[in-house]
Amino acid sequence: MRRRARGYTGGAAGTAVCALERDGSGIGELMRRGFEALVRLMVNLKFAVAWLLLMGALAVYGTVWLDGAASMRFFRGWLFTAVLLVFALALILAVLSRYPWKPHHIGWIATHAGLVVIVLGHLITAHGGLEGTLHLPEGGSADRFEQRAPGGEVLWELHAALPRRGELVRWPVPLERWAERPAMPLEGVNYDLPGGGRLAVLRYFPDFRLELLVEPLDPEGGPPNPAARVELTDGRVSRARWVFAEPRLGESWFGNALRARYLTVPDQQALQALLAPPEPSAGPWRGRIVAPGGLGEVAVEQALQAAVPLGQTGVQVRVRRHFERLRVIDNQPVEAATGARNPAVELELTDGEQSERVWLFAAMPELNTRPRRLRVPWPLTYEVQPGPAGALDGEHQPLPPSSLVLVQVLPRAGTEELAPDGEAAARTSAPPPAAAAEGTAAASLVLVVTSPAGERQVHPFALGQAVPLPWLGPQLRARVTDRFDRVQVRSEPGCASYEPRRPALEVRLEVGGESAQGWVRWNAQGQPTELHTAAGGPVRLLLTPREIPLGFELELVDFVLQTHEGTELPRSYESFVRLPEVHGRFVTLQAHEVPAVGSAAVPLELAEAARVRPGATLRVGGPHAFYYAQVEAVERLPGGRAVARVRNLGRPVPLRPGATLPAGSEVLEVFHIFMNHPLVHRGFTFYQADYDKETLAASVFQVSYDPGWPVTYAGYAITVLGLLFIVYVKPVLLRREARRRAEAALLAAQARSAPGPGGAAAPASATPAAASEALGRGASLALLSREVSR
Repeated sequence: MRRRARGYTGGAAGTAVCALERDGSGIGELMRRGFEALVRLMVNLKFAVAWLLLMGALAVYGTVWLDGAASMRFFRGWLFTAVLLVFALALILAVLSRYPWKPHHIGWIATHAGLVVIVLGHLITAHGGLEGTLHLPEGGSADRFEQRAPGGEVLWELHAALPRRGELVRWPVPLERWAERPAMPLEGVNYDLPGGGRLAVLRYFPDFRLELLVEPLDPEGGPPNPAARVELTDGRVSRARWVFAEPRLGESWFGNALRARYLTVPDQQALQALLAPPEPSAGPWRGRIVAPGGLGEVAVEQALQAAVPLGQTGVQVRVRRHFERLRVIDNQPVEAATGARNPAVELELTDGEQSERVWLFAAMPELNTRPRRLRVPWPLTYEVQPGPAGALDGEHQPLPPSSLVLVQVLPRAGTEELAPDGEAAARTSAPPPAAAAEGTAAASLVLVVTSPAGERQVHPFALGQAVPLPWLGPQLRARVTDRFDRVQVRSEPGCASYEPRRPALEVRLEVGGESAQGWVRWNAQGQPTELHTAAGGPVRLLLTPREIPLGFELELVDFVLQTHEGTELPRSYESFVRLPEVHGRFVTLQAHEVPAVGSAAVPLELAEAARVRPGATLRVGGPHAFYYAQVEAVERLPGGRAVARVRNLGRPVPLRPGATLPAGSEVLEVFHIFMNHPLVHRGFTFYQADYDKETLAASVFQVSYDPGWPVTYAGYAITVLGLLFIVYVKPVLLRREARRRAEAALLAAQARSAPGPGGAAAPASATPAAASEALGRGASLALLSREVSR
């Protein structure tokens, strides 16, 4: 078959396609014609206008009609990506359609190329960018963050520590796509283990919890296992809990207000001893506030009455609130009636004109808060010790305060006898059911209610009888709605809600023909699930959010929260962070007086401060007495010294203006993150998104990694340069080209009109310059300009 190459010359896209023309009609010819038609369509101006309108409509839809998470998913989805790719292809074909290019085409080509580069930058960001969150406590550092999907969903990973190999394997788990079917079997989610074996995901719950199912059994079918259902109600709202005599099932709590138990005693003497009045308490716990280094101490009982000087510190201490069992409910400190001890005090410290409140915890001193405005450079501690021996802790009392206890006389199991088939049959000496009819049940089953003060009320048990709980409210009543002598308890996994916050996976491990099955749950403590198979040994599994390494370390030096006057509503919250690889540590060379807020900049002489630049933020002072300064100018001195002129930022910090810092004080270079002022480092951007509302000493940063922003900005620059070329350079090139063509045309006309040999000579005025002047600068030059611009 004969082939010959030819260039397509029809229309504006004629030079864009070079195809093989074949004799006859076939599939190749149809494809060639279809491609030429597509090219003619895409380089058409009407198509460009219509496609730009479509892109604008999609942009308005994704920005206005969709919320933040859905908008991000839309702009990163396949539809918008396909529209951008078609737009970029049309731009490329439009540029190719003008080949061969001329000098005045440079601006037009640059403008189209810039738009293509902008589209490329968006696609790189949409499909190569990362987003996540970083929870950083004050004084802590991190080198990785938790990745999130474009819609804000947490991305998860399943970690497996393999036996005998010392190997940790990570698999991404797409939990967000299963959120609509939490309890359905999952098909095709299998992971191959290195060295042999398979891990299969069977079920997924986005918010996992174990539900206890209680099934009554025949009382004569085996050993007793009593249980009761306790209901707490005020006539409108009811809450119910099951309590079991089996110790491993434990007790039940109604918040921190009421504890429910089921106790069994072997005989009436044990019941009477249990119900006997308790011995008087040996006395409350004592405590003291201590300043380190023997500076002084104050007894809590003394500081409860009035403000007391704290030794030689010059600070007066007053205990505003004292807790033996501190609990935080709805962000408010409350005194629990029972439970584990958590001694804590709220102090008011006074230093001359200023006062400030702090919290001290005896069992958890790492949570102690420190004053920020007062000059207290040493940490206070709260020390407690128990009173005289014999004091009872409600945690271990059989009838603790704030409790409802169902007590049953249940004789211990008797001797075991062998059944005819040789199996041991446990028999009990429990009274026969007829005893209940004779009134024995009233003495063998009682309900004991104990108030927070230790006062007891003993009620004969009656199913459904309401018992008042006056310390909880006049309308609250408790009653036992169901009771069984023998029950079977089993755990059934359930879904508390459909938000993927506490997910769990049911997995099956298959190694060497054997299998093991279990639940892998996310937990904040990072406790793994261990599955055992005889063939492969134990495998430790852990479900965690997917973490992305930063490649550098970020340290939160201080978190500052400012509230509206007289309220707890946040007015602003900001963070001061350090990048150890960027920000330096310095010391002062001379004593430095803290400037007043709003005053002129004052000098601060630093050693080895060659890295300090104007605009930097400095933390000047020790760990407990410091202030934040903004560098306005830097003067370099010999020996690496520098004098920085600084002004006080005015943040609420524990160092007042006018205080003097001695020479050798620490100076940290930090970065100030606040609203609309993020930190950008190595392509990562850190925004101040939230803070920990419980500790008030931790920041939550939104982390964004945008690999396409350099490409996008390069596209903007190319587009602007192309537009400038079109506006300012192209007209000059067109005028020069038009003049050159006009002169060439006149020279050609003169040559054609010249006489042959022996003829008359050409007129003297017919020179190129004269001919160009004769043509003028009007219609002829405009016509040539249109020809040149094609």
